[in-house]
Amino acid sequence: MKILLVNDTYYPNVDGSAYTTHRLAIQLKKHGHEVLVIAPSRHGHSHYSEENGVPSFRVWSIPILIVDYRFSLPFFAKKHVRKAIEKFNPNIIHIQGHFILGRTAVKIAQELNIPIMGTNHFMPGNLSHFIPVPNWIRKKIENLAWLDFNSVFKKLAVVASPTQSAANILAGVNFPKEVHPVSNGIDLERFNPNNSPEAVRKKYNLPNKLILMSVSRLDKDKRINIVLRAMPRILSQCDIQFVMVGKGVEKENLEKLAEKLGVRKNVTFAGFVPDEELPNIYAAADCFVLACPYELQSLATMEAMATGKPAVVVDALALPELVHPDENGYLFPENNSRALAEAVIRIMTDKELRKKMGEKSLEIIQEHDIDRSAGKYEYFYKESIEKTVYAKIV
Repeated sequence: MKILLVNDTYYPNVDGSAYTTHRLAIQLKKHGHEVLVIAPSRHGHSHYSEENGVPSFRVWSIPILIVDYRFSLPFFAKKHVRKAIEKFNPNIIHIQGHFILGRTAVKIAQELNIPIMGTNHFMPGNLSHFIPVPNWIRKKIENLAWLDFNSVFKKLAVVASPTQSAANILAGVNFPKEVHPVSNGIDLERFNPNNSPEAVRKKYNLPNKLILMSVSRLDKDKRINIVLRAMPRILSQCDIQFVMVGKGVEKENLEKLAEKLGVRKNVTFAGFVPDEELPNIYAAADCFVLACPYELQSLATMEAMATGKPAVVVDALALPELVHPDENGYLFPENNSRALAEAVIRIMTDKELRKKMGEKSLEIIQEHDIDRSAGKYEYFYKESIEKTVYAKIV
């Protein structure tokens, strides 16, 4: 099958949607399919490229000044995208979002009568925090964003989302179609408890003590400040190091907050870690933490679980589908640094509990094997093709 994946963010961008698209493309190639990815160029011109054996067509784009991303302008995008689609001649188009390239692909698919499905990775809260307006205005903006999403995704033959919780959200914003949960998937061969942390410990200057780790963008929506505010209470009970893996615009503010709280020496800003080093950086952790309430699944949480780690995550959206209280970690209320601290203390002061919870993480994560996710998408690709053929006949 010739499969075209389309996303407005893609490798080497550091975000869940970009990683998910790239890893799905790799897995589909392993299944014997011919795959092409359409995504914004990292430079000013359109060109073909290849990332880890996966070919891509990079569309002319311009930078977004406030974050390290680029976007393609609709007028220029359609001409380039149409040419790439006609050249590749896919059996199915799979969009990963409703933004410029996604909606452009939908229009072209309709014009050329090519089957098209989509997966939603969108939550307005991941973007609206960049807009400096009162909360009531931000809420109205988010409602308009959902209407815009609906206008694009309602045209698709099949719609998927990473979790049942994500599917329920779409039902709550009056999305008119059935939404099928398909896990983003995790490569259980790459992320496993046998990976060695020794090389990354040395490279990133990780101390020889218990490590609480987050892996995410250092941006406001990730709420890493909540973890930092928990550190004084945690350190009053156990000597740990909080290691932040990732980069973002909030780094300077987080450094200042760590200084203000008097915990700077127990905080490591590891910065960006290349994808090939991620399996080993998780191996260095003793517990994973996540405070962001906007996760439709959370690749980072799954990667930590696949490495055999307990997790302390916010009780929001899809995270309770991964972390089961008292089994493989704990949930804490949104923005509640005290509850976060107490959960971390329970895990970090009990070696047997860490071991037991890590083993349960490994058990839970098995159902998220990326090979299984790719198989589900293959089924939905065939369904999308059948629906398009039937619609054409009728």
